[in-house]
Amino acid sequence: MKNIGRFLLRRGLPLLLLFLGVTACTSNKLLIKEKPASYKITSITDERIEMNSLFDIQANPEATNLLERYKQRVDEIMSPVIGQSTHFMERKFPESDLSNLVADALLFGSLKYTGTEADFSLINYGGLRSTLPSGPITFGNIFEITPFENTLVVIQMKGSDALRLFEQLCVIRNGGVGGVNLISKNGHLASAKIRGKEIDKDKIYRLATVDYVAEGNDGFTVLQDFPDWIMPEGATLRQCFLDYIQDKTSRGEKIDAKIEGRFVFEK
Repeated sequence: MKNIGRFLLRRGLPLLLLFLGVTACTSNKLLIKEKPASYKITSITDERIEMNSLFDIQANPEATNLLERYKQRVDEIMSPVIGQSTHFMERKFPESDLSNLVADALLFGSLKYTGTEADFSLINYGGLRSTLPSGPITFGNIFEITPFENTLVVIQMKGSDALRLFEQLCVIRNGGVGGVNLISKNGHLASAKIRGKEIDKDKIYRLATVDYVAEGNDGFTVLQDFPDWIMPEGATLRQCFLDYIQDKTSRGEKIDAKIEGRFVFEK
């Protein structure tokens, strides 16, 4: 199904997905001391309440009826198998098979949606919210891993700026990469290559990432120096991920990714 993210948005299903994806919430309690003419907050307490099966003992009829209207249609969309994974994948620092897989999907997306593959890619770990199971991969798996509407952006920068970005990555330790090999020693960049070659400080390179990261979030403040992006329409991270898996599947390939020395962290 083409551009399934937009398909769901048109049908108001993000509300349903929000219901289904809730794992925890926060309960805030305000203790108020009453005065004749005003109120004063005397203390605030905060606790985290895990949303688990205990809350399913007695279902809320109104919520059940609301969800039931969408459940069958959502199941029809989320359950089809779109590929086969060779093994279980998860995100880990400093490098993981799942982050490598999604970083490669960004490179694939940059080629598909802009006509030219980016030189390297960067994805924040916070954008990967679940794991990829071994065996059948469904649409639902892709939504679980990439639930946000983050969009592919391509940024041009000099090699000197790419080195600044890699130095920042070594400090904040919050991202997966594609097309590069980095070595960090004592929290600082010791070596960096793009596409297997030493970085030319004056050469222009193309970075594929998502708009959330490009805005400087999750500690990537270096990218705030580059406000001009190429942002293809319809190229969400999720869609790039789907496209990548479907392309490999159409060529008879299983989905595979390995830890291969893209980011080596040495103390």
